[in-house]
Amino acid sequence: MTKMKNTKRALIASVMALFLCFTMLLGTTYAWFTDSVTSANNLIKSGNLDVVLEYKTKWEDEWKPVDKDTKLFKEGALYEPGYTEVVFLRVSNAGTLSLKYNLNVTVNGETTSTNVYGDTFSLKDYLEIGYYVQQEIVDGANYADILMPLMFGTREAALSNVTTTKLSEDTGVINANAPVDVGTDTAQIAAIVLTMPVEVDNVANHRADVAPPTIDLGVTLLATQYINESDSFGNDYDADAKYPSVPAKWDGTADTSWYNDTDTEFALNKVEQLAGLAELVDAGNTFEGKTIKLSSDLDLYAVDENGEQICFEPIGSYRNNAEFKGTFDGQGYTISNMSQNTWALNNGWEYKDLGLGLFGKVRDADIKNLNMDGASISGESGMIGIVAAAAYGNCTFENITVTNSKANDYQYYAGGVVGWASGNHTYKNITVDASTTIGSQWGDFNNACGGIIGGISSSGTFYMKDCNVACQIDTPNDVVSAYQWYSYRRSGMLVGDSNATVDDEAVTTAAAPNLTCENVTVTYGDWANYTYCEFAGTGYPYVRVQAGVSVGAYTNVRYGHPTDANGNEVVDDNHVHNDGEAHHKLIVFDQLYGGDTGDHYCTYGAKIHTGVTVVYNNK
Repeated sequence: MTKMKNTKRALIASVMALFLCFTMLLGTTYAWFTDSVTSANNLIKSGNLDVVLEYKTKWEDEWKPVDKDTKLFKEGALYEPGYTEVVFLRVSNAGTLSLKYNLNVTVNGETTSTNVYGDTFSLKDYLEIGYYVQQEIVDGANYADILMPLMFGTREAALSNVTTTKLSEDTGVINANAPVDVGTDTAQIAAIVLTMPVEVDNVANHRADVAPPTIDLGVTLLATQYINESDSFGNDYDADAKYPSVPAKWDGTADTSWYNDTDTEFALNKVEQLAGLAELVDAGNTFEGKTIKLSSDLDLYAVDENGEQICFEPIGSYRNNAEFKGTFDGQGYTISNMSQNTWALNNGWEYKDLGLGLFGKVRDADIKNLNMDGASISGESGMIGIVAAAAYGNCTFENITVTNSKANDYQYYAGGVVGWASGNHTYKNITVDASTTIGSQWGDFNNACGGIIGGISSSGTFYMKDCNVACQIDTPNDVVSAYQWYSYRRSGMLVGDSNATVDDEAVTTAAAPNLTCENVTVTYGDWANYTYCEFAGTGYPYVRVQAGVSVGAYTNVRYGHPTDANGNEVVDDNHVHNDGEAHHKLIVFDQLYGGDTGDHYCTYGAKIHTGVTVVYNNK
């Protein structure tokens, strides 16, 4: 029998631990998630729920933490009848409250193939899976160390200790509702057995002239509180504690069947429906006077037949003047893992951009109650905003959080929320945290980067209230190529380009008279310390060091790396000048907003603004 060729398999594990705050009702001592309550003294001590997931593929190995990029099963696996492998997972409690959990394996995506008989097939119909759970410590003894090598040391032993089910039919949940108590000896071990039964023959063997099948497996761990803490009402006060919802997965397709002209409110709970919204807006439906509501977390991660992540088409197009004019209410849900790049979406070169972000172009829109996590946007000659690329008219952005995201653009505007803003805007309760980076591509002189907005119109009004910004600003030419002229002056923690008027060198400090702030906090981290090295007098080339790590300067891209006194290329911070001394100038990035350029003379950024509190963690 011909063996199947290697298939790409990536098992992405995500750990979702539910952190619920305690709730007090009508002044009583009734509380969610408390580990001790003394009613007589009205003392409420809140606890926390914290679940940890670790893995190993050989029992003698050390436990390793699982994250979203962990590949649990063997890469390069050759699936054939009799193939079997085992993965061990350990679930432990790092919090102060007992918990229960559900852990299961799901098929998140796949591509089919054609077998040697000419029939279409998928791996999930021929791969089977089985589970076994063991308490790690029992009466002080490590039972897992004793039993697991015996039970799962060989293929025959592993298959004899689990009941397997086809992946296509598997609905099993590992250890459903079982408790994991607080303490160091309460961890549970799950063995997952993946196998292709010996009874499978060439029906799962792809033809040599077609692409092999692929399968993308996911492991999801959901946790919530276990009912055993007591308060003055007994130990069943948390009986209604529920598991968090699993984000809906996307297969790259769009669904517009949910839309009709007569309704004014629509609830979306699938990524296909969100992708359908983009198609509807591109087709001319502005949704003016209508409301879109999310009713589920949405995970935009999907891969194509080559294993590349599929880009999400923006809702609305700057290039095609397709605008969203309605209300988008995320209802507190999260859109995660949005990927966009200018090349996959045929952005092209100058003036061909469609605007990158969840929304490409909005006008008179209200976008609120939304979390964006893990967005990754790379643009060329266009506007980028993680929420909206371009926003016009009377717009409101409210209750929005951006985490673990990045946006990099070339020549125009990149913002943590909006790329380019024109009109009368309100930004309320916005958080762009330190896990997010807003930056430039290839050391462009003209790009403007802003923690909330990339650039604002001089004719509009912009109001920011209750906002917290701690993102990283990373423009590759911040402090190179005669830094006092160029684009790091166009970047700021709130706004990149404040559109200050520049008349050669007459204007030296950026101004933003149309920006009003109230209770806004900006935090600078260690990333904001730059070392500027003027390597060869006042001309090219220059070297930049950010946070102690040298990175390629603009001149490195266009003209090659600079050289030291001996003619050697300088690619790190270990160099000296012709006079034998190292030269470094410390530049602390501390701009709330920057200004436009005039003949490459850039306005200096502003450090203070009424209503803004600045916190320095980079000294």
